[in-house]
Amino acid sequence: MGVQNITGANEYGTYASLFSFSIILNILLDLGLTNFNNKNIAQYNQLLVKYFSNMVVMKFILGVLYAIVCLSVGFLMGYDSKQFHLLYFLIGNQFLLSFILYLRSNLSGLHFF
Repeated sequence: MGVQNITGANEYGTYASLFSFSIILNILLDLGLTNFNNKNIAQYNQLLVKYFSNMVVMKFILGVLYAIVCLSVGFLMGYDSKQFHLLYFLIGNQFLLSFILYLRSNLSGLHFF
């Protein structure tokens, strides 16, 4: 509640709107790869070496696709430069969170809870 009071309703509302927008399109960052990876690594531990490099490349490709879609939709919605500046950070943050979840799925698949 303090952040809303300090930044003001308008600024915080802009952030909340862009954050929600970046979350909605977050499905493009995974497309079920984390679940697939977790299941297969849990069943066959030796596949980690085979899958890891390919999945990392796939995650980066999905990250670029996600960024392109987010920025394109933002452009179509008429965002200004200030909103795009904030959206760049949110896109990067969502990509990092998705990548961390992928790395955690490897540990979970190996039963390193």
